[in-house]
Parts: sequence; structure tokens; C-alpha cells
Amino acid sequence: MYIIQGFRARGEEAALEGKRVVVLGAGLSGLGAARWLAVQGVPCEVIERSAELGGLARTLERDGYRFDFGGARFFSSSSQVRELLQELLGEDLLSVRARSRIYYRGRLYAYPLDPLDIASGMGWQKALGALWSLLGSRVPGLLPLGPRRRDLEEWLIREFGETLYHAFFKDYNEKVWGQPCHRMSAELAARRIRGLDLGAALRRAVLPAAGADHSHRYTFLYPRLGIGQLTGRLGEAIEQLGVTVRRSAAVTQLVVRRARVEEVVYRDAEGRELRTTGTDVISAIPLPRLLHILHPRPPADVLASSRALGFRDLITVCLELARERVTEDSWLYVPEPRIGFARVLEPKNWSEAMAPPGRTSLVAEYYCQEDDAIWSASDQELIDRTVADLAGELKLIERSEVLGGCTIRIKKAYPVYTIDYREHLRRIQRYLSTIVNLQTVGRGGMFRYYNVAHLLETGIRAAENVFGAGHDLYGLRAVEAHRSFFPVS
Repeated sequence: MYIIQGFRARGEEAALEGKRVVVLGAGLSGLGAARWLAVQGVPCEVIERSAELGGLARTLERDGYRFDFGGARFFSSSSQVRELLQELLGEDLLSVRARSRIYYRGRLYAYPLDPLDIASGMGWQKALGALWSLLGSRVPGLLPLGPRRRDLEEWLIREFGETLYHAFFKDYNEKVWGQPCHRMSAELAARRIRGLDLGAALRRAVLPAAGADHSHRYTFLYPRLGIGQLTGRLGEAIEQLGVTVRRSAAVTQLVVRRARVEEVVYRDAEGRELRTTGTDVISAIPLPRLLHILHPRPPADVLASSRALGFRDLITVCLELARERVTEDSWLYVPEPRIGFARVLEPKNWSEAMAPPGRTSLVAEYYCQEDDAIWSASDQELIDRTVADLAGELKLIERSEVLGGCTIRIKKAYPVYTIDYREHLRRIQRYLSTIVNLQTVGRGGMFRYYNVAHLLETGIRAAENVFGAGHDLYGLRAVEAHRSFFPVS
């Protein structure tokens, strides 16, 4: 049985002796941790607030269509993650080659942005103006003591210039995050937005390679039946391995004594208060809630920092269409402020099994807060609004093609990186590090905008840490080669 290289010298039995782990949350990170522990033979208990496992990594099946709760695709350089996906999914793990585009003034442009495509769409005069703006913005960064880019607006202007910033980035990011770009941290861009490669564009223009592929396509991995197929297989695997899974169970308190979590208190589906214990706790509960259920309560400054961390809520509007296909795109990004949604996905372009034969579907994503008017809009109002924009300004569908639709509403879907968020997060991390048997994982639990591969990986690494592996979970970085404009992956 494989534990961790480095523990073999002490023997597997010594490493395993007396361990029992409680995992709070059955999203990808929690399920990944539970499976790793179960394979090692470690007693493990998973407590999940929902009746279903998977968190955001779930798939809704309706009328022969499949809709993911959040578009989740796998870009991963981790051989461990790839091997796990292959083991769980086998031939149902698809390698998908796709492209993305971004809408601007009646036209769709390749994304990541390409100078030649911009010139073709905007005309050479405007494109040269954008190039001049871009070159001017990059000069300060070439100086030995060039200013540090701290906020998102500054980062985007330095990377793309004023012209392209206002055309493609400003409205989109403010729609998604609900904040002016100058109030957002530049860290978001550094992790998620690919810059403009002028050198590569010039080489293609001057020395076009015969037969070269300039379609801006890229490859990712995806489960044939949607992301819920993966979490379903993970759930089945851990239960077969003897993991206790408690569904519809809400954690209400973590009792801390002598710098350790000694009791986990939760309410089951019948409202009964129950308690459990473990040598270690791995929590995917969003940080603000986690801090408020610790007993005794954390210091006032730590609680204040938890309140300063914000999340963005998500509504996905899913449309069933009487049509073979609408686009060939992985994502369509929509900065236009008059249009309420920010992204459009055609699930069939990720897997043919996501729609019945001869039909397709579209998913439009709205980003908001719980107290926004759009959150309280009825399902039919949201469907009608989405159809109007897709058929109207975007001209992607005909109203008569819409067979039906539904909505999915997700609270606290994405952490918001305001310009001062790191200061608050560090204060919280310092406090939680004093609880020696508690680790946090997941987007909410780490307040990290990780893609799904990294969510799975953080769960595995947290499980390895139970045996002293010493992984720095916050040091896991996004895959630089596959950054995208705003990938929810």
C-alpha cells in the first residue's frame, strides 16, 4: 500500500496507527481527500450539507440534456490528477479541442486576443491605434525600477493598453466581479488572464508556416457525461472503500481545545444534534462561516477580516434548443453592459452526450449578489431575458428554437479578490495555523480561485499532510500555459 515516500522508513502501520479524519464538505477537494485516505485504509467520515455530493461539480439532467452547475474543465500538469481521472472515468474521459471568443460591437474576436484578428475586425487604423496604446503602456514596465502593478485596472492597461482595456476587459471584469477594476487585486489577472504575445503575432504575419493551425484552439479534459460523472464516481468509490458519508448534515460548531479540533458538532436531516471526533479535520467550509462556528470564537480582528472577504453568487440559465449546434466555441465572453450575462457555454462542444441527438443547448452565466434584483427574478424572467439577448443583439439563436429552460442558483460561487483581500486572508491564515489538526481546502475554504484540477489536487495534498508531508497548499499555482479570460475551471 502506498502512503507517502518518506514514511516508508517508519513503516506503513506506524504512519496509519490511530488516524481518523473528518472531512467537512463533499466537493472535489473533500472527495479527493477522502478517497486518498480511504485507499490508504485510514478511517474517514465525510459530512456534507447538501443531499447530493459534488458541491459546484455537479451535473443537472433534464429532458435528455445535461447541464453542469459551473463550467468545469481540466487543465492539469499533475500526473497524479490525470491518472486519477483516467482510473475513475476510463474511456469516458474525453480530450476536447476547442476555442473561445469574445464579443465586441457586433463581432466575435478570438480569445486569447490575437493582433491580426483584431486588425481584421476593427480595421487597420483602429488596430494601429490600439498597438500604439499598447506599446506606450508597456514602456514603464521595461524600466529597471518600473512601478509595481497592484490593482487589476493598472495590470490590464499595462498588459493591453488603454484601447483594448476599454474594448474587452473593463466592462467584462466589472460585470463578473461587481467591483470597479481599480478596486480589484492585480493577482486575479496574474493568475487568470493571458497577455498579448506581439512577437508571436508578428512572426505569423511575416513568416506564416504552411499548414499552421491559427484557429486559437486548445485542449482540455472533460468527463463524457459532465463534471457530475466524476464526482459521482468519486462518491461511489469512497463509500465502497468504507468511508462514512453523511448527507444533509450541517456543521454547526468546531470545538477547539489545546490548539486542536476535538469535536465536530452537526445537525442531521432530522434536526438532531450529533457529534463526531477525529485526529484530523479537513474543511472545505467557506472561511467566513468556518471562523464563525469555531468555539471558542476567534479574536475580533480575525472575525472582522472574515467579514471583509466577499464572494460572488452565480445564476446559470440553461436553454434547450431544437438545433444541431450554435457555435464551435468552448466559451463566448460578453463584456457588453446592456447584456446581463457574462459568458455563454454550449455544452455539446465539450461532449456530444450533453444533449440529445440532433439538438443542442446553451448556458448563460449571470454573476451577482444575493441582494441584487436579478437574484430574486423568477426563473421565467431570467429565461426570457436570456433568450431576448441571444436572439437579439448576439444573433446566435432564433426564439422559435427554444424548447425549454431552467436556472441553477449558486451562492458564494467565487471568491472576490479585492485590492486588500490578501491582508485579511493572511490574518485568517495565521490564526488558523494555530489549530494544528485543521486544514482548509476548496475555493471557499482556501479563498482561492483554483480550477477544478487544483481543487482535486489540494484535497489529495491535504490528505498527505495528515501524515506530515508538509505540502504548502497555498503554494499550488494555476497552470500558466492554460490561463483564460475568466475560466471557471
